[in-house]
Amino acid sequence: MKRWTVFAFLVALFLTLPGIAQDVLATNPSTVKLKLENEKVRVIEATLRPGHKEQPHSQPANVIYVISGGKFRSHGADGKVTESVLESGAVLYRDPSRTGRRTSATRRST
Repeated sequence: MKRWTVFAFLVALFLTLPGIAQDVLATNPSTVKLKLENEKVRVIEATLRPGHKEQPHSQPANVIYVISGGKFRSHGADGKVTESVLESGAVLYRDPSRTGRRTSATRRST
């Protein structure tokens, strides 16, 4: 009986893991670099090349400073696709994203 309970728990955990969005640094190490992290703040740099598609990930509330603008698509876990343009020098606030958003660049953006 105990073995069955452990097995059932592991199966349930395995089935829920794909739906849990992961940290952007873990899922996209080729495009996202950690610049600074402490108990108060986390600074990351993301460089998206045209045609590159990031893996689904979650993010806490964040502020974005755009160094070099570009076009991108954001693919929500619900299937909704949003196209946006980020202008160089723009500063944006974004609410937390826990749904496994995926981003792809149509023009280079940093």
